[in-house]
Amino acid sequence: MRRVIWFEIIPRRYIWVVRAVYFLVLAIALPFATLTAYIAMTFDASSLIDDRTKSAFPISVDPMRRSIRSDNAFETFIASDGTAEPIRSLLTDNPVTKWIGAVAQDSALSITMPASKVVVIYAGQRKEEAARDIGYVLGWSKADRDVFLTQVAAAYTDTIDGQFYPGSYIVPKKARPAIVAQMVIDRFATEILGRYEGIEEPSVPLKDALIIASLIEREAYNLEDGRIISGVIWNRLFVDMALQLDATLQYSRGTAASWWPTPRAADKAINSPFNTYKNKGLPPEPISNPTRDTVLLALNPAITDCLFYFHQTRTKFHCSETYEEHVQKLRSIYGQGK
Repeated sequence: MRRVIWFEIIPRRYIWVVRAVYFLVLAIALPFATLTAYIAMTFDASSLIDDRTKSAFPISVDPMRRSIRSDNAFETFIASDGTAEPIRSLLTDNPVTKWIGAVAQDSALSITMPASKVVVIYAGQRKEEAARDIGYVLGWSKADRDVFLTQVAAAYTDTIDGQFYPGSYIVPKKARPAIVAQMVIDRFATEILGRYEGIEEPSVPLKDALIIASLIEREAYNLEDGRIISGVIWNRLFVDMALQLDATLQYSRGTAASWWPTPRAADKAINSPFNTYKNKGLPPEPISNPTRDTVLLALNPAITDCLFYFHQTRTKFHCSETYEEHVQKLRSIYGQGK
């Protein structure tokens, strides 16, 4: 019956037109829908709201006194300046979702801004990853990518990684490295340098804040566990305990074949200044590029007695005050631990 009615309403010879229109609508609607979700996950909120007050970062940690004070500085900052996305989106390390996002962006921009491209620096990427992704979209050569890296790094010479500010950038289709580099420099100046310069006698040097934020960016999955991990990092620094963070082993071993290889037990013996199992204190440089929100977490850690932690899943996080408690939790969940 349905078939009879269908063909009575739409003659057979016109069915191909209906199908063509249907798929055309899907071809236009799906990329825009994907782009909307993509922007929601990857844009730094401050890049979308230019008229918000660029408040100075509050600091509730005092390295000299080895203490963290309890106040509402963190909540006040979030309330006044808004907050960006969770520390590491599902797109950060997933090439498939990154590809889908890129296709969606190109589809949308080809209609709305045909002379432009969107390039993305993902939170938690190291500089080489950012240059690779941007260069791929814009068709840069290796020499172009090197120029981009050099020009951005020269703007703030205290760090190399750490100043390639995560976010989406709308650039001309054939943008040269200098143009994109200046946009990244300007965004870092607005979101990080400008806020830090507003701090009166900061107790935490900017380089240290960027280093800790870069560690949190790689170790945490969201703002909540990121703030606790910040507290654990500071607690370890307060008692002169090695940080023992796997992300620093990944950074030490990273190559173009795999910038964040899976850590191995043998990696703890790597002879690298970034190996926080062998070397106490902070690594010499940031290991990734953090958002302003992660810098905020580095400066405003959770007050916690925890010295150990691990993720069971992206949403299940455990921390412990003692190593014995830490091992007990590992054994209860995984049946092993040491």
